[in-house]
Amino acid sequence: MILTKWNAISDWRRLMGPVDPEEARLLSPDSIRAQFGRSILKNAVHGASNMQEAVETINRVFEDFVAENPEKN
Repeated sequence: MILTKWNAISDWRRLMGPVDPEEARLLSPDSIRAQFGRSILKNAVHGASNMQEAVETINRVFEDFVAENPEKN
């Protein structure tokens, strides 16, 4: 999935919750990791930490995808 919206990375990271599901259950109980994560390694979901990582991952997973203007997302 590629999220394309203003502030997508920080919004997605907030929805995912902390990497450690135990921490997520305490700090962000409605987050994806709090609800579905089992451990730090099996935390249910991944998301880029910054724009550069997002672009690299998108290019690796979706080889034919061409972003219109990644700086706006």
